[in-house]
Amino acid sequence: MAQRLRHTLVLEPGFGPPSPYAWSGLPESPETTERVAHRLGLHGEGGLLVPDRGYGHRLKSVLSRRSLVRRGLRHGELEILSRVAALLVNEHTGNIQVLDREQRPLDPQALMLLLRVDPDGVRQSVDEQIQQHQQRLEGLVTLHHCTPVPGEQPLLSPMAPEEPEPATLPFRAGLWERFLAAWSARRRACLASRRRQWQEQQRQVRLAWLQRLHRHAGQFERLRRLYQAARQGQREALEGVLAHRLSMVPWPRVTQVAFQLSDDLRSLTLEVDVPDPALFPYTKLRPHPQGAGVLVTWLSDGARRRLHREHAHATGVRLIGEALAVIPQVHWLVLSAHGRGRPGDPVRGHYLYSVRVPRGGWRGLLFEEFPSHLPERILSGFEYRQTLDGQGNWRPVQPFSAQPPDAL
Repeated sequence: MAQRLRHTLVLEPGFGPPSPYAWSGLPESPETTERVAHRLGLHGEGGLLVPDRGYGHRLKSVLSRRSLVRRGLRHGELEILSRVAALLVNEHTGNIQVLDREQRPLDPQALMLLLRVDPDGVRQSVDEQIQQHQQRLEGLVTLHHCTPVPGEQPLLSPMAPEEPEPATLPFRAGLWERFLAAWSARRRACLASRRRQWQEQQRQVRLAWLQRLHRHAGQFERLRRLYQAARQGQREALEGVLAHRLSMVPWPRVTQVAFQLSDDLRSLTLEVDVPDPALFPYTKLRPHPQGAGVLVTWLSDGARRRLHREHAHATGVRLIGEALAVIPQVHWLVLSAHGRGRPGDPVRGHYLYSVRVPRGGWRGLLFEEFPSHLPERILSGFEYRQTLDGQGNWRPVQPFSAQPPDAL
C-alpha cells in the first residue's frame, strides 16, 4: 500500500460463505504492517484448479464392486491402482495427471489403467474440474453481482451458533459373538474391551462437540459486543464490523485491503492491491468431444487485460457496497486501486484508478441491474480517475482525497 492507513487486511479466497465465527478480529496495533500473501495453483502462476482428492475413494469402491475387473489385472497394475489418490487437470496443457497421497504424479501408465478400469469415473472427475475452472474464472468478474444495498440491513447482528448434539451410535455385537462370550472368558474380555473403546469414542465425540459450542459461544459474544459498540458510533467497533463483514465475502483471489475511518466518521478511505496480471488465469477449458480429454483455449493478451481490469473494478464495487452498507455514518468514500506489478512494470507502486463516491449517489443506483453492467461503467458514474494507453494498459493516476469536494 502506498499510504499507511489504519488497518490492513489480507482476505483469503473462498468459494462459499465461511463460518461467521472464524474471524480472528483486528490486530491490536492501530497500524498493521503489510503481509504478503500469494496463493498459486500447483501449475504455477494463474492456477485455479486443485486436485480432485475424492477420486481415490471412488476408485476403491469401483474396484471392490467389480471383482471381475480386478481378476483381469496383473499384480503390478493393482499396485499402481492402489497408489492412486487424486486426479488433476493441467489447466495450461490439458493433460490429466494421476497423483498419489503425497500429491506426486504417478507414471502415465496409471492414467491408461484408469481409463480401462473406470472410464466413467475419470470423465466425471475431469468434467467437474472443467466446471470448477469455469466457475472460478467467472467469479473473478462477477464479484459485484451480490453487492449489498446500503440501509436495508445496517449492522445486522450475527446469529447465535446452533449445532445439534451428535447422535449416540449403538454398540453392535453379533449374535455369534455374544454367544461365544457367554462360554469363553477370553471372548468376554475382548467384548468388554470393544465396549470400552466404543464408550471412549462416544465420549470424545461429545467432548469435541462441547468444545465447539464453547468456542462458538465465546466468539459469538465477542461479535455481539462488537456490533453493539458499533451501533453506539465507536470508531474502533465500526472498523471491526467492517473487517468482519469483508472477511465473510467469498473472494475469488487473495485480496489485500487497507482502510481508515475519519475521526468524525463521515469519510472512509479504502485501498485495494490489484494483483499482477501474470497471476491471472489465461486459459479456458472444455471437454474433448471424444474420450476424457481436455481442450485448452489460450486467452489473448487483450482478453487477459480485460479480465484483469474487470476483476479490479468488480472488487472495487463490492468493497464500496460492503463499506457503505455496514457503516451508515459514512457520507463520502474514496477507493483507490494500488498496482502490485512485477519489477519494471510502469504502474508498480502507483495507483491504477481512484473513485470518490457520495452515499446519496450510491443509494440511487439500481443494484438489481448490476449483473447486466460492467463494474467499470458503474464506477465511471462518479468522480473517477483512470488512464489507459492505446493497448489497454493502466497508467498511474493521482488518488482522490477522502474529504468532500466542498471541503477542499
